[in-house]
Amino acid sequence: MKDFLAWLMRSRLARVGMAALLGLVRLFGPFSGGVIALVTLRHGWLEGLLTTLGASIVLAAIEMGLVHGGLFVLTLPTLVLWWVIIGLALVLRRTASLALMMQAATALGCLAVALFFLANPNPLEFWTPLLKQLLLPMLQGSTAAMQRDWTLVIERMAMLMTGVTGASLALGSSLAVLCGRWGQAVLYNPGGFRDAFHRLRMGWIATLAASCVFVLAGLFNNVFIDNLAIVLLVMFMYQGLAVIHGIAGYKKVHAGWLAAFYTLFVLEFLYVLAIVAGVGLIDNWFDIRARVARKKA
Repeated sequence: MKDFLAWLMRSRLARVGMAALLGLVRLFGPFSGGVIALVTLRHGWLEGLLTTLGASIVLAAIEMGLVHGGLFVLTLPTLVLWWVIIGLALVLRRTASLALMMQAATALGCLAVALFFLANPNPLEFWTPLLKQLLLPMLQGSTAAMQRDWTLVIERMAMLMTGVTGASLALGSSLAVLCGRWGQAVLYNPGGFRDAFHRLRMGWIATLAASCVFVLAGLFNNVFIDNLAIVLLVMFMYQGLAVIHGIAGYKKVHAGWLAAFYTLFVLEFLYVLAIVAGVGLIDNWFDIRARVARKKA
């Protein structure tokens, strides 16, 4: 991997081609953005901008060949994400703080939610037709009762889709910058990423602000607050993961246990996400890693 990353950093053409190639597949989005982030972290905003522009041109050319008359229909989300990634990478480059970068990503997600609600005060009117268009065709041939049940599920999903979209923006962009930071550590500071991630804490200000939102979401039936709460889960998910990795490091847990945990995370994402984010939030108040370290000592 180190040789591959070194090759990428030696050639702008290689970086442009790799970012574009990975950007074609949505599943590889964090790695595609990771290339952009790595370049920006190492060489600054101008080189990140040039790499992004070059990869955007390549993606546009490919899409024009694959989808006649559909320029940027498939790749526009990726291109938007790349620009966000450059901004977050610059935050990390100037502050050397993973926490501040993640807070900035979460703030962007919350801003996206707020702007959406300003334009569409009733999210049901926007999301329900889109979800029905996407999901109901898969129910053709099913019973009328099942279709009615799914219609209710779609309406409930529509209430929270704005927050899910904002959280996806925050998660996708911050994950790409983390990939870039990891690559930078592999090349220039071995072990640096691991140490920084294990120490990750969001801090009192972010924790107090998020806790107020979570309390309000629990006390009041307000769609806007509920959607903001979904976005705020992202940064505490990261801290929860840092707690788990930190404790695994203190206890010298076998890597197989972490692999099993991430498998469960993927299979039961929503449930595990809530638990992990809860651990991250609690860690800000009780410093779980410090307590485990003291017991080990």
